[in-house]
Amino acid sequence: MKGKEQPTEINRMAEALVGAFDNAWNNRDHEALEAFFTEDADFQFYYGHLVRGRERIKKYYRDKVFPYLPKGLRHITRSYKVRVLTDEVLIADGRVDLVEVNEKGQEIRVQRRLKVTTVSLKDEGVLKFSAVRLMVPVKD
Repeated sequence: MKGKEQPTEINRMAEALVGAFDNAWNNRDHEALEAFFTEDADFQFYYGHLVRGRERIKKYYRDKVFPYLPKGLRHITRSYKVRVLTDEVLIADGRVDLVEVNEKGQEIRVQRRLKVTTVSLKDEGVLKFSAVRLMVPVKD
């Protein structure tokens, strides 16, 4: 019988990165989002648009994403498969739910559910996203 795998430092860093990213997204803080990406990161949205570079990702969120989001929409990321390649690199698969919440912060309904794959690496000792791919799940 296999025991439960103990979280490694990079796994804990990954959980913190995802939580901090969700928090910045939910606060519509494009300045804070910038810190979660490597300088040469790229981010592909589920509709195909690819943004390259940390500064461009920040500007895209500032100009093209956050101004058009309803106030009560929350970003919730759930990682379900993490593969640690080295002590400094990991790949994670998960799900992003864009959830409508009421004034009390209670979830009302999921507006959009997306699959996400990320490649993260340590940049000067801090784990950051190097590549993000958002995809619409295919129904069988």
